[in-house]
Amino acid sequence: MVSAENGKWTVIWVADGKAPAGFTGKSLTEAVDRASQAVAAIYYAKPQAVIAELQFAIYPWPGGGKVIMDVQPSIEGFTATALDNSGTSVSARDLESLVGRLQASLPDFQTAMFRWVRPIRELDPSASAS
Repeated sequence: MVSAENGKWTVIWVADGKAPAGFTGKSLTEAVDRASQAVAAIYYAKPQAVIAELQFAIYPWPGGGKVIMDVQPSIEGFTATALDNSGTSVSARDLESLVGRLQASLPDFQTAMFRWVRPIRELDPSASAS
């Protein structure tokens, strides 16, 4: 889980196996990159990496979760689409901008959160997630 707290992004783990230590990053991108690298370092070469996933639950605002925005990489950066089939969709070059675009386009943006599912086999322990 990644959540905004006092201008920083805190990562805590909910895991079915070994998990890295929690930490705080200066930006959402930094937090996601560090979390991806940490999980890849533990699981990338393991047999379970074939089917295992790293699932990010990103809470930019307190109380989010009513509207779940599914994040996918795109040619321009990222696209997030509401899972409730409402047609809500935003795109941006980076995760911070994606959050800003949703805030500008959704009247009750504080009820939203982002979900990003990343297969472990696609993570590179030495590379950035963005």
